[in-house]
Amino acid sequence: MTAGREHHTMGIVPDSKLVLSDEHAVADQALVAAEAAARSAGVRIRELREIAELEEVVRLYDGIWRRSGASPINTELLRAFAKAGNYIAGAFDCPALV
Repeated sequence: MTAGREHHTMGIVPDSKLVLSDEHAVADQALVAAEAAARSAGVRIRELREIAELEEVVRLYDGIWRRSGASPINTELLRAFAKAGNYIAGAFDCPALV
């Protein structure tokens, strides 16, 4: 085990050929898979940091899931998630958030 880095041996993931040896390898594999999925879908994924971007997410969610007077999410909640260290991202199809 190396200092400051946990080592986890997980073996082979069921129905997969990937061998996951530590948390960094898992993150690297997830990134490669996400990038491939985005390319396949024809979108670009990027982190959302600005209030205007978070407001755009709220408008998108409202258009999809708002059925009654209450919005499923609001800008303040998304901002709190981001400030707490969560990853807030969007998929863009030149230049629209989808």
